[in-house]
Amino acid sequence: MQDERKITPLDESSSRQIWVGWGSAVVCLGLAYLVGGLFFPYALVFFGAALAIRGHFPGIFAKHIDAKIIAGTPYRREESIKAWATVLSTCVLLAWASSSLHRRLFPQQTEPLVTIEPERDSISSPDGHFVMLLSNHGIEIDHPSTDVDYFVAQKEQAIHFKRIFRFGGEAIPVVLRTNQTVPFDVDFSGYVETAYLAAVATNRAPSLLGVKITATFKRFSDQKQFQIVRGFGVVKTDQQPNLPRLWILSGPSGSYVKPGPDGKEFALSTEEAIPYIEDQTRWSELSVTFKGADDGSTSTTAR
Repeated sequence: MQDERKITPLDESSSRQIWVGWGSAVVCLGLAYLVGGLFFPYALVFFGAALAIRGHFPGIFAKHIDAKIIAGTPYRREESIKAWATVLSTCVLLAWASSSLHRRLFPQQTEPLVTIEPERDSISSPDGHFVMLLSNHGIEIDHPSTDVDYFVAQKEQAIHFKRIFRFGGEAIPVVLRTNQTVPFDVDFSGYVETAYLAAVATNRAPSLLGVKITATFKRFSDQKQFQIVRGFGVVKTDQQPNLPRLWILSGPSGSYVKPGPDGKEFALSTEEAIPYIEDQTRWSELSVTFKGADDGSTSTTAR
């Protein structure tokens, strides 16, 4: 009597399933490469192997339902949810272990190449609001964040920076591959502009309104943390008669901009001020007095 549970040799249909399984695994590996990291490629390798094993030995993944003579139901074989759950859990565990071991045995020591755009150009805005970019040009990084310090730079005997306002961004749990970017906002209007004008009115030294951006991120391969600091100056300037003013933002390597509240004698250039921006001994909190919306005297300090 022939055993009903015997697995028949591979036919054309079964062979086709194996080809489809392996082809899908290769496609998924390509997608995993685009997503980045080591976990997903390893997970798909193990899952692809599970699909191939399923094609060759379907009985391992089968739930056997014996024939019932009285009820008149024949023997049949169905996919076992329990078996597949066990296999998928094993794939995830193996992928985690393999990716962790890979990072330890073959650490990637290449330094990240990250810039804050505009790196070498000036950009303009009609209202003082700029969308800047944290751009990755090298190996994968993750958890990027940006701290934004608005400041007034003033030159007396030396150049000093007075913080108007500080905004700290939370780390974003994303992976940035080569040529991917994260946008963030910088806005000089409102409180920042008012405090700057009040500071200039209080101290008529050559001044510059600007922003210091501190970007932190981790190298994805070993989670080592990195930090870069960049400074930018911003001014209002008349482009043409009878047209509204534009805000122009640039770094020390960008287009030269003659800054200052009046664009004349009280100007401090971006190229002159920004090289000292990482010297913490030159930083202090801004404390000025200006008239608020209710025409009352209001004291402002950095927050």
